Amino acid sequence: MILSRIYSNQSNYFEPIEFNTGLNIIIGEIRLPENKKKDTHNLGKSTLALLIDFCLLRGQSKEFFLFKHFDIFKDFIFFLEIEYKKNSFITIKRGVDNNSKISFVEHKEKYLDFTNLPDEDWTHLNIPFEKATQMLDGILDLEVVSPWDYRKPSNYALRSQDDYGDVFQLSKYVHHIDWKPYVAKLLGLDSQLVKKQYELKKDYDKVKNERDKLKTQLIGFTDSLDKLEGLILIKNQEADLIQQQLNNFNFEAEDSKINKELVEKLDGQISQLNNDKYYISTTIENLKTSLEKHSIIFNLNEAQSIFQEAGILFDGQIKKTYNELIDFNKDITNERTKYLSEEADSTHKGIPFTKSIASIPVSFLKAS
Repeated sequence: MILSRIYSNQSNYFEPIEFNTGLNIIIGEIRLPENKKKDTHNLGKSTLALLIDFCLLRGQSKEFFLFKHFDIFKDFIFFLEIEYKKNSFITIKRGVDNNSKISFVEHKEKYLDFTNLPDEDWTHLNIPFEKATQMLDGILDLEVVSPWDYRKPSNYALRSQDDYGDVFQLSKYVHHIDWKPYVAKLLGLDSQLVKKQYELKKDYDKVKNERDKLKTQLIGFTDSLDKLEGLILIKNQEADLIQQQLNNFNFEAEDSKINKELVEKLDGQISQLNNDKYYISTTIENLKTSLEKHSIIFNLNEAQSIFQEAGILFDGQIKKTYNELIDFNKDITNERTKYLSEEADSTHKGIPFTKSIASIPVSFLKAS
C-alpha cells in the first residue's frame, strides 16, 4: 500500500499533495515576512497525518479536528489515492458532513482528479462505514497482518508525537493484549499464543480478586474452624425451621376459607342486583301506566248539548273560562308526560332520574 495523492473539493483552501514513490518528508516553513518570528511547530504537519487517517476510514470522534470545528469543514470532501498493487490504484472519497458513506473508484493511472466524477462512474458509491472498511481491507489484502485488518499497521505508520515514546506501544494501546500479539506477528512469532497468554492472565487476575474479596469477608472465621462450623450449624437450623413451618402450613383450610368468602361476596352482589332489577322493572311499569292514563276525556260540545237540553246557558264567559282551564290542563299534562318519558328512558338505562315530578303541584297533575 503506497500513498499516491490527497486532495479535496476545496482546492483554493487545501491544495493537492502528490507523494513520491520513495521517501517523503514534510517540512514546515514560514515564508511570509510578517510571520517569520512565529513557531514552526504548528503549521499542520501532524494535521496532515490525521487527515490521511481520516481518509483511511478512521472512526468519528468529537475531539477530531474536522468534527471539533465542524462549521469550518462541513463542506469539505477529501480524496485519497492509493496504489495497492503495481499500476493498480484506488481512490477513497469521504466527506466531513456525510462521513459515514464512503465511495471508491478503481483506476490504472495515478494523480487523477475525481472531484467531479458522476455518481454512475464510481466503482462503489456511498457504502456504509463498516462495510466500506471491510471492502477496503479486502482490496488492500494485507495478509501479513492477518487476522488484523489494514487499520492496525496504519496506526503505526501515522504516529502522533505522543506515539514515539515507545517503539512498539502506541499511546492509544493501554493494555498489553492490544499491541503485543500484533508485534509478535510482525516478528514471526505465534501471535495467538501471545494473545492466549494475556487472556489467561486476565482470567487469573479476576479469580485472584474474587479470592481476595472472599478472604476479606471471612476474616475471623478462617482462623477458627469451630467458629465456622458453629455458624454453619446455626444456618442449617434456621433452614430446618423454615422447612418445618412450610410442612405444617394447612393450605387446604386456607383455600376453603377463601372460597367461602368469595361465595358469600358473590351471593350478596347477586341479591343486590336482583333487588335493583325488581325496582327498575316496577318503576318502568308504573311509568308506562301513568303515561297511558293521562288524557282529557271531557268533550265540550257534548257538555254544551246537555246544558241546552236542560235549559241552561253555557255560552259566554263560562265557556271561555272552561276552555282556558282545559288548555292549561293540557299544558300541564304535556309537561308531566315529558318528565315521565325522560324518567322511563333513564330507568331503562339504569340511570337515576334527577328531575323530580314531585315539585309539580298535585292539582295540576290530575286528569279530568
